[in-house]
Amino acid sequence: MTQETNWFKTGSDGYEEKKKLDAIATTRKERGVPRFRIAKGEEADIVFVDSAPFFIHEHVIWTGNSNLYLTCTKDFQPCAVCEHDERRPIFTAYLTVIDTREFTRKSDGKITKNRRILFPAKGPSMERIKSLVAANGGDITGLMVKAKRYGDKEPNCGSDFLVLNDGKRVDVADSFEKDFDKPFEYRKLMAPATEEELANLGYRNPVKGSSSDLATDAEETNLTALL
Repeated sequence: MTQETNWFKTGSDGYEEKKKLDAIATTRKERGVPRFRIAKGEEADIVFVDSAPFFIHEHVIWTGNSNLYLTCTKDFQPCAVCEHDERRPIFTAYLTVIDTREFTRKSDGKITKNRRILFPAKGPSMERIKSLVAANGGDITGLMVKAKRYGDKEPNCGSDFLVLNDGKRVDVADSFEKDFDKPFEYRKLMAPATEEELANLGYRNPVKGSSSDLATDAEETNLTALL
């Protein structure tokens, strides 16, 4: 006989589930800056706010209705998420961009445009951003590009970046809202989760020196190939 999977919780189990969901919502709110993404076959015009990427190893955790992003700590201490999740963290380079597409604002339903959001470059897109920076004298601040994504397996930040306006830079401070010319505070926004946050999300710190925290030689070689 197949064991029945409960679609409900009772008593203390329900309160524990509520506590976990509240913790997820709080963590998502504190770390939930919008992230740039485009669907297969889509394109978007963006303006870069900075030029020096902020690199981290990052866990992507599905919380039931959206992703939660947590910085991996395996390079300096055992990582509680690595201990519980077989998927390796993703090496990601962050920049800040202005997404010029129209969007519906959640607060009042108003259709507007131009959002300052995080731009997460991964895999091959990281190399293309590196080439774009090199081709523009080491600085892409104010550069407007058309980001395109051709297939499902390509990074959702786009895989092709076409420089617009003949390379003429946008004055971000004069062209957009106040403070849109300032990159996000990456160190603050992407600081590793605290032990309390991890515990509330169901993760416990592993014993220091846990072997599961160490990448194999093959994994390190594959990671290096992406840099």
